[in-house]
Amino acid sequence: AIRPPAAVRPPAPMQPTVTRRCILAAPVITLPFRANALYDTKTVDAAKNTYDVADATKCKAYLPLLDASGKTLDELSTNWDRIATDGDSVRRYLGTVGVTSPLFKIRGGLKGVLKAKDLPDAFDAVAFAEASEAFLNDLQDAEGDAYGAQFADYSTSVGSGGQSPSATMLGKARKDVERAQRSYAELLRLLAPLR
Repeated sequence: AIRPPAAVRPPAPMQPTVTRRCILAAPVITLPFRANALYDTKTVDAAKNTYDVADATKCKAYLPLLDASGKTLDELSTNWDRIATDGDSVRRYLGTVGVTSPLFKIRGGLKGVLKAKDLPDAFDAVAFAEASEAFLNDLQDAEGDAYGAQFADYSTSVGSGGQSPSATMLGKARKDVERAQRSYAELLRLLAPLR
C-alpha cells in the first residue's frame, strides 16, 4: 500500500503519557479536618476506659457492661421521640456510631461470657448462646433500619400511613429496639446464676 508523505497525513492525536513516576511525583493536597467532630479525645478515652474488661477469664467482669447496655436500651426506648431525630442518633445509642455507648462492645462481652472460666454448673451455656444470638440479631436489625432512615428520604415514594420514608424506617427501628429489650430480658434471666 502506498502511504501519503508525512506532510500530507493528518497529525496523530496527542495522548498524554502517564507513568508511575508522574503519579508518585504529583503534589499531595491535604485539607485540615477533624476525625470526628462529635467526640473529643477525653470523651472517647473515658468511654474506652469505662467499658474495658479487667479480666476476660471471669464472666462477672462482663456484668457491668451488660447492665450498662440494658440501661442504654431502656433510655433509648423510653426517650425515643426525643432521641430518634434521625438514624444516626439511634445508631449512636446502639453503639454503631461513635464509641460512647456500652453497646459498642457488647458483641465481645457476650462472647467473653461463654469463654469465661468461672461459669457455675447451673449456667445454661447453650441457652445463653441462643439468647445472645437473638439479642445481637435484634440490635443488628435496629441498626440496619436506623441506617436506612438516613437515606430513605431520597426515595420519591411515601411510606406507610403517609409518613416520610425515614419516619417509616425509624418506626421499624423502634420495634427492633423493643424486640432487643425482650431478648435482653432473657439474657438477664439466664445470667441470674452469675450474680
